[in-house]
Amino acid sequence: MKNAAIFRAYDIRGKTPRELNERVAYQVGRAFAVFLKEKTKRRRLKVVVSRDARASSPLLLKELARGIADEGADVADLGLTSTPLHCFAVNFLKSDGGAMVTASHNPAEYNGFKLHFEGGLAIGMGTGLERVKNIFEKEKFSAETLREGKSRKADILKKYLDFVLKAEKPAFGTKLKAVVDAGNGAMIPELKAVKKRIGIGTVELFFNLDGRFSGRGPNPLRKGALTPAKKAVLKTKADLAAVFDADGDRVVFLDEKGEEVPAAAAASLMADYFLRGNGGRKDGKIWRGLTVGRILEETVLKRGGRTITGKIGRTNAKKDMMSRSALFGAEASGHYYFKKFFYSDSALLAFLCVLKILAEKKRPLSELIKPFRKYFQSGEINVKIAGRESEIAGEPPVFKNLERRFKGRCRISRMDGLSIDCGDFWFNVRKSNTEPILRLNFEAKKAGVGRGELAKLKKILWRR
Repeated sequence: MKNAAIFRAYDIRGKTPRELNERVAYQVGRAFAVFLKEKTKRRRLKVVVSRDARASSPLLLKELARGIADEGADVADLGLTSTPLHCFAVNFLKSDGGAMVTASHNPAEYNGFKLHFEGGLAIGMGTGLERVKNIFEKEKFSAETLREGKSRKADILKKYLDFVLKAEKPAFGTKLKAVVDAGNGAMIPELKAVKKRIGIGTVELFFNLDGRFSGRGPNPLRKGALTPAKKAVLKTKADLAAVFDADGDRVVFLDEKGEEVPAAAAASLMADYFLRGNGGRKDGKIWRGLTVGRILEETVLKRGGRTITGKIGRTNAKKDMMSRSALFGAEASGHYYFKKFFYSDSALLAFLCVLKILAEKKRPLSELIKPFRKYFQSGEINVKIAGRESEIAGEPPVFKNLERRFKGRCRISRMDGLSIDCGDFWFNVRKSNTEPILRLNFEAKKAGVGRGELAKLKKILWRR
């Protein structure tokens, strides 16, 4: 079958309707159900499905659910949800798996599917997605279905909020004011409900559902995406801003001055909080994605904890954290993972956690994160590789060029992409698993050194 290229490292994504349409959604549903039957050895499956706010998502969800049901599985259709709510549902409803229609932070013309095992474990390449792809390509569906699965609507938003608010009890009735940017996406129902439950003062941005994301786009890391929230913070004198991505699994924070809080700084603030609350034990573990700044590791060690460094991606993070019973984890892109949330990521839980820290400390956010602004950081820089087939299909040639340039004077690692540590500065370049781009994350001990070395590195990447 065509369109197998939509199967990526972590999930399934493609442009609609050329690469991903109703027929593809139906076939993905059937392939996923066959895969789950193989893995679980169960003939009666229970599968959770849901969707994000994209314009193409309702129809794709309908066909995805029909494909799953045609393989004899019972389907619980949650309708519109964030990715974290979907993962909660897989656990709460004790399902055999889950499938969510979403392309996460990709532009509006994209869509896709995130697949999960029971327990909410993400299915990626190496953990089963390659088998789903094989079934999809060869259409190895059941020859005949003994019974058609039943499909029912389900609403567990209240149960989800009960769980999240119990996991991270906020300071109810606090006088804090937050700018909350929902980005026209799937977080809107959750954020409205949370506001009623905890009574926090909020300034709402882009709280109208819009499948085209006409407000500021689905990705909060894109250039200019934080500008509306910054203006709102300064205008309303808010204590912070939380800017969510389209499917609600990532969040970017701004302080009361409207300045972006680097993910490493936000993660360090939360890691310190979780280690302090670790029952006095000194062996708390914190997971860090490879590109998260060094300050997170230093903070954890200072607090008496230990860090686990791993490859980027939800599948990798959850697997690493579960195997080591880590309390908390973070990626540079704004994913925050919690042991108390099935080792999954939750932007809402991260938001509640930061609110609670602010309420307890009674100090401005900029002051709290000042100790964590120790290094010069580039933030994530994206370099398009569209049209360079050799780079899209295999290892980018620029990796070898960089290795030759730094070999002998710097430490080189291929743990996830290419990482080079030269002492005064270090960086990672890796291929995106969701888009045809290279992602660069750079950090240096001093701004002067950092700006100079970063400029040289950019020239190499852009001229490659």
